[in-house]
Amino acid sequence: MKQAEKIFEPKDRRILVIDDDPDSLSIIAEALKWEGYQVHTADSGVAGIEQIQSWNPDLILLDVNMSGMNGLDTLKSVRLKEQYVSVLFISGNTSTEHVIEGLDSGGDDYISKPFEPLELLARVRTQLRIKDLNDQLRLANDQLKELVDTDDLTGLLNMRSVYQRIESELLRAKRFGRQVCVVMMDMDYFKTVNDGHDHLFGSFVLSEVGQLIRRCIRNIDLGARYGGDEFLMVLTET
Repeated sequence: MKQAEKIFEPKDRRILVIDDDPDSLSIIAEALKWEGYQVHTADSGVAGIEQIQSWNPDLILLDVNMSGMNGLDTLKSVRLKEQYVSVLFISGNTSTEHVIEGLDSGGDDYISKPFEPLELLARVRTQLRIKDLNDQLRLANDQLKELVDTDDLTGLLNMRSVYQRIESELLRAKRFGRQVCVVMMDMDYFKTVNDGHDHLFGSFVLSEVGQLIRRCIRNIDLGARYGGDEFLMVLTET
């Protein structure tokens, strides 16, 4: 969690501004740079999408009423990205209907032109705080899933998790006509180890075997602790 809880400085933040009005684009970019952010600009929706793909911004400031690909169409392309990025709409149209349309289309906030630069910066900070909270939540969920799926002694998958995954691997192998190998392994004389030493030493042995299996299998393979001293490996395309 340490990385997610880090307090980011403005210089660590990447903000993309998309606006076809050069004066508006310059004013917004200068305000953001004054605050210390990394700023890229694009004068069209198409150019903005290219920047998103190559630069991966933390936040997008997007004009609604652009010629060609307008802001709403640009947002649809943005939302096709696997990784969520917040979008703050900027528009000279202040009607309630347009604000609602922008937010209902997936925008995270909406500010009208002309705007006070300090208000814009405050809204930017708010969106970045929300991003940080979402990143922390995503990391916590990933860590929780890893704890649920992993045998805490060996670091391998537990049986509940491997049963879920092995079915997918077998279906994939059948669909594409590929081979998959399931290997069962049992440790000989493990009871003797426990009886001759103690269960703490036996746990150490199991942990070492788990590390050995993890080092030997490929990233695409599955390794699991099947039972007390039994292990299972699923080797794809073998």
